[in-house]
Amino acid sequence: MLLDSMVKALGGAAWLNLPGYELIGRTSGFYQGKPTGEITDFFDYYAPPDKERVEFGKKRQVAQIFVGNEGWEVTYRGKRALPKDQLDDYLRRRDHSVGVVVRSWLKDPGPSLSMAARRPSSATWRTR
Repeated sequence: MLLDSMVKALGGAAWLNLPGYELIGRTSGFYQGKPTGEITDFFDYYAPPDKERVEFGKKRQVAQIFVGNEGWEVTYRGKRALPKDQLDDYLRRRDHSVGVVVRSWLKDPGPSLSMAARRPSSATWRTR
């Protein structure tokens, strides 16, 4: 099955049963599709199913903490709830991530896989 081969390519059972992760990297800002030149370090800690902490800056001056459907930002000014639009954006990205979608398809592959297997219309794939 196609889904099984995708999971195998991602790491198989080790990927499916991942206890959490720590990700360290750099991110950059964009405005109107162009880089702003601002680059910052980030540190991302995730514990399934719904706990995540993202810290920004070399000295980790800003942290965003997500537990369940709640989110906070911690700065030198203290802890405060994230604005609704930022929290909604995070929850939407989390709930539609590859890991969440694949795990839900593995439990109930019926309608989700049939929609994913549809071929795109020829209008979508134009070549020049």
